[in-house]
Amino acid sequence: MLWIFLRHYYHLINTVQSLFLISEPQASGISVPEASRPNRVFKEELRQARGPAGRPREVAYRPSVLTNWMTPLLWSMISRAATVVGPKMSSSDICKELKKKDPILFAKLAPQTIGAWIDRSGGIATWSDRTLERVNRGNHPGGLKTRVGILVSVLIRQMLA
Repeated sequence: MLWIFLRHYYHLINTVQSLFLISEPQASGISVPEASRPNRVFKEELRQARGPAGRPREVAYRPSVLTNWMTPLLWSMISRAATVVGPKMSSSDICKELKKKDPILFAKLAPQTIGAWIDRSGGIATWSDRTLERVNRGNHPGGLKTRVGILVSVLIRQMLA
């Protein structure tokens, strides 16, 4: 069990390093969507380490296409850009600020995406409750749940506690 935790920790550290490498134009090893979902790679490596058992997979592993903007490293940059923009939280200004800081990392982030995260119902624009819940989930964006070993959930709870 300890080796699983250490391997997971190693992947998180590699993700941090890879996000900095992605910002360089000549980096070709990993994409932004794949780096924003470190658990996906971790699960695939565990699956391959177990070896072929049971029914063969019909669909091979494909790299991520969608970016998890709520991952802690990306969200901290987005939150800082919103603070720089000011209390109006203009989605286009936030997007421009992010692309000014790192044009490669935020190349596919659209102002409409940021606008969907902002709650303007009150007097002051803030991040919506749903967005803050997703930020708290961080590297675990949710989605399709598949069966895993019984002790995996115990290990994850211990890591998050």
